[in-house]
Amino acid sequence: MYKKNSRIVTNDGSEYEIEEISKNEDLDYIIFKVKNAYNRKFDYVKIAGKLPEIGESVFAIGNPEGLEQTLSTGIVSGYREEKDYIQTDTPITHGSSGGPLFNSKGEVIGITSMGAQEGSLFFAINILKIPTSKYK
Repeated sequence: MYKKNSRIVTNDGSEYEIEEISKNEDLDYIIFKVKNAYNRKFDYVKIAGKLPEIGESVFAIGNPEGLEQTLSTGIVSGYREEKDYIQTDTPITHGSSGGPLFNSKGEVIGITSMGAQEGSLFFAINILKIPTSKYK
């Protein structure tokens, strides 16, 4: 989880410190802000307003074993624990958890979380369960 002096790296290789704003240990996520002394403008991804139907295509971007910006595809297999988690067959390997799970429109529907390679059983935290709107 979050450690003091944590950093993010953008696509161009720039590094920025982050500051934790909120966290939920039950769902295993943090909300953070980027310490941006130069007021750099960032591109943001859109958050979906609704979840896809079971069977719809989804995509994950992660860094498995340090291989940056790796794209994986799959479908929504189901929803678990009152829709807290999205079940998918999209591979989420070591190093990819914490990345976005996208719908076919390129909107974020979840944060990749955990899985079992055997049986293609993977999960993402439902983005609609995370109170992102109050931090805009």
